[in-house]
Amino acid sequence: MSGMRQRRGQDDGHAHVKTTALNGHHSGLSGVEKDQADWVELERDGERVPEPSHTNGNDTGPHKPAPQPGISSTHRPAQPRFATLTLPPSYDHLPLTTRLWLQSRLLGVDAQGKCEFRDQGLRRPMTLANLLIALDLWRLILPRIPRLTNSTLALKAAVHLFRSMVSGLAPMGRLWAASQLLDLVGRSLRGGPVPWSEALQTAGVSVAATSAKHFLDLFLTSNSRSLRSMMSFSAQEACIKAYLVVNTAKLNSPMWDALLFEAGKFVGWEPDMAQDWQEAVSSPFDMLAGATEVLGRIIAVTGQMWLLASALAAADGLWSWTSVILLTVAVIPALMPFVQDYASNMVVEDFRKAFQYERAEKEIRKIAKEDQYKNEAILFGLGEWTHAKWYAAKTQVVRRTTIRESFSHAVDFAASITRETSSSAAYVLLATGVISSRITLGTLHLYQSASTSLSTSFYFLWGGVRRSFQAVFVCAAFCAVIEPPPRQGGIDYETRRTGGMRIQARGLAYTYPGSSDQVLHDINITVEPGQTLAIVGFNGGGKTTLVKLFMGLFTEYTGSLTINGVEIRDYDDTTLHTRTGCLFQDYARYPTTLAENVGVGDTTRMGDMAAVRRATERGGADEVARLVGERQLKPGGVGKDEGWGVDDDDDDDMANLAAQNSDAFVALCGSGPASSWAERKGIGLSGGQWQRIALARAFMRSDRSDLVVFDEPSASLDPRAEAELFDRIHALSGKELGSRSRRSETSSAPSTPQTATPAPTPTSGDGPTTVYISHRFSTVRRADVIAFVEGGTIVECGTHAQLMARQGRYHELFTLQRDGFEAD
Repeated sequence: MSGMRQRRGQDDGHAHVKTTALNGHHSGLSGVEKDQADWVELERDGERVPEPSHTNGNDTGPHKPAPQPGISSTHRPAQPRFATLTLPPSYDHLPLTTRLWLQSRLLGVDAQGKCEFRDQGLRRPMTLANLLIALDLWRLILPRIPRLTNSTLALKAAVHLFRSMVSGLAPMGRLWAASQLLDLVGRSLRGGPVPWSEALQTAGVSVAATSAKHFLDLFLTSNSRSLRSMMSFSAQEACIKAYLVVNTAKLNSPMWDALLFEAGKFVGWEPDMAQDWQEAVSSPFDMLAGATEVLGRIIAVTGQMWLLASALAAADGLWSWTSVILLTVAVIPALMPFVQDYASNMVVEDFRKAFQYERAEKEIRKIAKEDQYKNEAILFGLGEWTHAKWYAAKTQVVRRTTIRESFSHAVDFAASITRETSSSAAYVLLATGVISSRITLGTLHLYQSASTSLSTSFYFLWGGVRRSFQAVFVCAAFCAVIEPPPRQGGIDYETRRTGGMRIQARGLAYTYPGSSDQVLHDINITVEPGQTLAIVGFNGGGKTTLVKLFMGLFTEYTGSLTINGVEIRDYDDTTLHTRTGCLFQDYARYPTTLAENVGVGDTTRMGDMAAVRRATERGGADEVARLVGERQLKPGGVGKDEGWGVDDDDDDDMANLAAQNSDAFVALCGSGPASSWAERKGIGLSGGQWQRIALARAFMRSDRSDLVVFDEPSASLDPRAEAELFDRIHALSGKELGSRSRRSETSSAPSTPQTATPAPTPTSGDGPTTVYISHRFSTVRRADVIAFVEGGTIVECGTHAQLMARQGRYHELFTLQRDGFEAD
């Protein structure tokens, strides 16, 4: 690994690796929540401090990083009790649980402090370093478990534990009873007396032990199924609640992406990529099952070893050569699972590469079968190219899989030979007199049966250990995800509300988590309440990122960004977002009815069908509403409704017609049910129809918003719909339509791109501040302020007339588009 310092105790086990630059304030990790008060007690080896308040105004310079929560120069971070952390200091602000989880994935750190991590979801190799990490994680996680359960779950878990303990004790009773019965038979064959009571009592022990196990299996299996279901439901509910409060910045963090994936794996939402079923973790119950399996098998192994030792000691003395040799021969086969597991780690590199090729083969296969590739594959003649790439990937999969399976079979064969040799060796040594013993027939049977049971018990014991070992890491990810964010006591926006938002940025810069390059830098702009700001520029220039900063979706910025004079990160984001509406460029397509798709824009009025209808009309989606009625919409496009999970029989048609006769349908569409077959059945919507619904969603909140953002609102609209839309957008401010183009502005031009701060005469309006992004320059000339974004900064800013007079970048592209329309 070039340029990497291999960290102690970390091997490259099943590692499909990727390198991420998560360092310093550019890592984006400062948004990760700190543990709550109960974690402080658990992490008492280090000290925790409250998150320092963010600075206001211009206290944070354009290149000064935002303060990181949970770290102080005078307080050291919490430290593990067993493991050794080798993460860079930039991770010290994270909770101990999260740092231990990251350490388990760490492969190395280069000279610049960039970390290379094992791919998310892959198993951790069972090294000493990872075992110590697992011990620390168990120490931190176990006290949390009672808070995630209720009395019913606790009772069912106790019953499951009891079942595992009895399952571990039952073999002891059967082994002992079988050996005693054989001794009674031997006594009888030698002419000795065997009382009925003694024989029946011994047989009763065997019957009772077997019956107890089968009784528990029969009557407590339903308890296990119910426990699995309840644990999965409880964990998934906690997970879905946590997902809903994860902000956009975290979703852009590679660390949080991995956390969410492994948390989803823990609750059963993500596939388990374990190559061995004993390591598979697909639900919280698997973690419990692994732990109880370990306990039950420890009881079984302890009991079987005690029976062996007692029987041999009674015959020849515990420390005689005969007893020592026989015990050693009995234990050797039981150790084979450990040897096989160690040998399997010798081919993990082939497993990793085979997994890479399997993933590549799967992706290439999509080119041949999926619609999104089909047209280009046919038109461009991609058949031979696709086949060649698939063949190369599949050949590698087959070759590496064959090597791995052949090695595995060889190891299994060697282990089987070892078991059989050890089993036969004891009888050979006894039969030839190499070792002498006074062992009885019953003791010999106990020895044989206990040796076989020991191998089985050790196999399942090791499987439970491996499952518990792997489970603790995904459980740690789950705990990190569901930990509620600390209450910061932010400023209530309603106390600073003035009607419209005054947005001011000074030296604003932003870097996405996992990147060292700034996507925005030196942003300086002021937007007065009620004004309309149009943002134009090239793709990838940072326009969408800028408006997300304006909406408070990203708060790990540097520099200053204020709303009504208050730093945006100091607001209570809930109250700020309540007064913000938006049409996102990547708007969501909810698999619900059209009314609900519109109503999610303001859930407090989702049941107000008059409000939903007004928003639908303003978004231009009224015709779409008549088309689909109250049918559930399909997230796919036109023609994607078949096979989506909606039954298409006549009964459903009648039910849909009845739904379209409802008061809700009439209130939304203003008329009765649809009449055509296509309308009754419900059809997939086009991109333009979905965009009209998303526009209606934005208008649902616009009447109560102080900031409304439209990101490429006309991308899928025809020219007439586009013109009508921008009339409605400019009408939001409450000013007369068309007044923008006639208003005389007094904004002064900025002297340099780095200080592009216009000073237009404030134009007061009764409506919200409106910001929209557009690539069509004909739609932006009526805006109060136009900002041209290029290379992550505002290079020009002013009114349309000012920017045209300057003959800069805006003039160049506006003229280019205009000439394209006017060309003969």
